Amino acid sequence: MGKCVDKDASCFERYQCDYEGFTCKSNLTECAEKHDELVEKYNRLVSDFNDLLDKHTEVSRCVEYASSLQEAQDC
Repeated sequence: MGKCVDKDASCFERYQCDYEGFTCKSNLTECAEKHDELVEKYNRLVSDFNDLLDKHTEVSRCVEYASSLQEAQDC
């Protein structure tokens, strides 16, 4: 049985995307763009976290090895 779809529809193998075997390009494009945005945000957050962790480790070591209150405060 044939199916009528909009000109913006892309065909995939049956059951690949949904039970009807197709999805609209606009819906797929929006989803892919949102995914890319989330991946970029995730990567920025991971980078920020790692920078903060490095700074924390550096300050902790400085305080740990300080031999006076002044040295610890200078950290």
